[in-house]
Amino acid sequence: MVICDEAHMMKNPDAKRTQIATNLCDTAGYVALLTGSPIVNRPYELWNLINTLNPVYWQNWYDFVMRYCNAKTNPYTGRFEYKGA
Repeated sequence: MVICDEAHMMKNPDAKRTQIATNLCDTAGYVALLTGSPIVNRPYELWNLINTLNPVYWQNWYDFVMRYCNAKTNPYTGRFEYKGA
């Protein structure tokens, strides 16, 4: 079992801390993520946490941002934006 305290620090997928913690959690039979801090500024920040807790159910990032983050292509830049609520 892996217990991660201050789990809200795992919201950035590019951070080394997140990568190491996620790899460690992937090898564990059970995972508990603890935090006393508010997590959600934007729904996409939850992705790493929920995917770590249940990677079978939450396996498709694209489906998640389309449903929960108001994801769309910006008509002016052509970039995919997923930072909505």
